[in-house]
Amino acid sequence: MADDRRGRRRACCIWAAVGCVALAGLLAAWGYVAWSAGVWAHGWGYDPPGAERRPDTRDPDEFLPTSQQIAESLALPPAERPESGSESRVEWVAAGGRVPSIDVRDGIQGGIHIVDAWLDPGEAGCVWVEVRHAELGHRLSVSKTVARTQCVAPHPPDGDHLLHFVTEAMVDEGNWDYTYPARFEVRFRPAAGGPDRTLIELEREINGWQR
Repeated sequence: MADDRRGRRRACCIWAAVGCVALAGLLAAWGYVAWSAGVWAHGWGYDPPGAERRPDTRDPDEFLPTSQQIAESLALPPAERPESGSESRVEWVAAGGRVPSIDVRDGIQGGIHIVDAWLDPGEAGCVWVEVRHAELGHRLSVSKTVARTQCVAPHPPDGDHLLHFVTEAMVDEGNWDYTYPARFEVRFRPAAGGPDRTLIELEREINGWQR
């Protein structure tokens, strides 16, 4: 009789242990799925279903000169002007029949995008690139687009000229295997003052930088 009770207790303990292990496995699996969904949602530019859209906490103005600073920079000799974004160059070129246009092509690996634009701002100022999720509207990788692409354009020469702007924008959101629609906007801030404006834009599918 005592042996039967001990046997039943042993069996109950074994089944309880098996149940605990199974429950722990289910909880671990659920946690992994939830973590993966969060990474997919927030790392790749999407928001989880039912959640508020993720706000962009950084303002491009944090990385841009004011109109007054642009004008003061242009008043200096070229060699003394502050450096522009590390990936950018601008040059006024005789139009020669060209019209404003923009091309965005893939760089050396996913997440790096070469922006090649012919612009007609008609005046001196600062140009830069902003990238937005084309469906959700929020900005992407502000510090690696606005900060690295901003460049001061001097006063245009006489005659019919376009501003040739070439830069490299890196977008972190996403990875090499996942694409989503993005809008590349070339923005302009006049040295003479006045509101910022978009000179040209292009939508295309991109993927993000993968370390």
